[in-house]
Amino acid sequence: MVFYEFIFKDYPTRTELSNRLSVPPMALDVISFTGSLCKRCNRLPAVLNNQGRCVSCQQTWFPRELKENGERAKHCRGHGLYGPQFMRLFGEGINSPKSCACSMTLCEKIGYSHAGTFRFPTKPEECAIAMEMLNIPAERRPKIASNPRNFAIAPWHYSPEHRTLGANGCWTMKKLDRYVDHHGAEYSFPPPNWDVQRFIDEEIDPPTPPGDETLPDWVQAYICAQTGMPPPADIVQANTKKNAVGKKRIIAPGGGPARKRRTQSTGPAVVDLRISP
Repeated sequence: MVFYEFIFKDYPTRTELSNRLSVPPMALDVISFTGSLCKRCNRLPAVLNNQGRCVSCQQTWFPRELKENGERAKHCRGHGLYGPQFMRLFGEGINSPKSCACSMTLCEKIGYSHAGTFRFPTKPEECAIAMEMLNIPAERRPKIASNPRNFAIAPWHYSPEHRTLGANGCWTMKKLDRYVDHHGAEYSFPPPNWDVQRFIDEEIDPPTPPGDETLPDWVQAYICAQTGMPPPADIVQANTKKNAVGKKRIIAPGGGPARKRRTQSTGPAVVDLRISP
């Protein structure tokens, strides 16, 4: 943890700001406000996964693959920094969603699915095939096989031909007579053998295009806080965790919109394989 005290408007590009904070540029794109002020400086908005502090007072809001000594970190899920939606905390959830049970480095690099995960098949033969596809270590397989519905599989392990995003923002599985994978093989259940790299390349939109030096909009809230101006309401609302609570709330002029009840998906027939996010 390092405390940096500086004026944010003096660092107008992503490279300059990330260098000042000693963090990778992509770390600037995975920030969500908690809804409270930093408990150290009591001036700037605190951010999630940062022990109640702002980005100036602490830089632990994002997962790192390697420790300072070069060893691989034990808890580094989401270190690819593909967006705040793949971090441990995001959106309306109070707790982090279940992490995928697989043993694939690319899955760990992506992070968490806040749009729901899927369960292992209950039929022993299908569960065994799924565990093989996901490279589950032999010593863990008996535990999963004994209670397959208690273990999660991330949606990016499934072909986009088999899954669909419901109206409630959660992934569901299409109900098909047979499931054909990208190799042409047929299965009686959705096979979790999709190329995860293809999900990264084809389905994840990078928060900031390569070469773009434009700062994320949350920086404007910091600049306003340092100059004594009220932060823009739209920026605060867009960057604050939906169920954020705290004694020192960051309230933008005009407040926020009333929360709406979630509605159920009315799409095509699906198989109920979800674990609530």
